[in-house]
Amino acid sequence: MKYSLCFILMVFLSGSVFSQQGVRIEEDFIEISFNSTMDADDLELIRSNLQERKIELNYEETTFYKNGKLSSISFKVDCRDGFSGSASRKFLTKNSRFGFQRDYAKGVKYSFRTGSL
Repeated sequence: MKYSLCFILMVFLSGSVFSQQGVRIEEDFIEISFNSTMDADDLELIRSNLQERKIELNYEETTFYKNGKLSSISFKVDCRDGFSGSASRKFLTKNSRFGFQRDYAKGVKYSFRTGSL
């Protein structure tokens, strides 16, 4: 119980709904940056968290290194608000900044983008 309360408090204070390396899902901003630290379970967790936000993410093709970590990806994303796109990357590293962003704030330079971030 004590740990659950601490986790909820940390989430509330950070403003994040879901966070892991390469992933920011906040109330008005989403960034998914696929990299080679992710595995198949991470991809499913990302998709599940986005579904809760009514965002559809489909992995068209994924390949993994021998250690089970993501090596390449092709995806389509539909934010269901007029913004959608797709992108592919053949070689991912742990420092890759490749994926998509959706910024719901008014007056931002990029409301939506896919590919290299």
